[in-house]
Amino acid sequence: MIPGQGGTGSPHVRADMVLFETPRAGAVSSVGAINWLGSPGWNGYANTVARVAENGLRQFMDPARW
Repeated sequence: MIPGQGGTGSPHVRADMVLFETPRAGAVSSVGAINWLGSPGWNGYANTVARVAENGLRQFMDPARW
């Protein structure tokens, strides 16, 4: 990463996230961040990207939800 180009240092850095439910118990989750897959492991998985991913996966895996 280039210094000063993180999310707290540049207003141009962002990630778009979408989550919506569809008819007949379907759902879609999507993230638009170029480094989403590389981010969860940072800091031993103790970061916001890992938390968002875990929460989303837990919801999709919960049989009571569907």
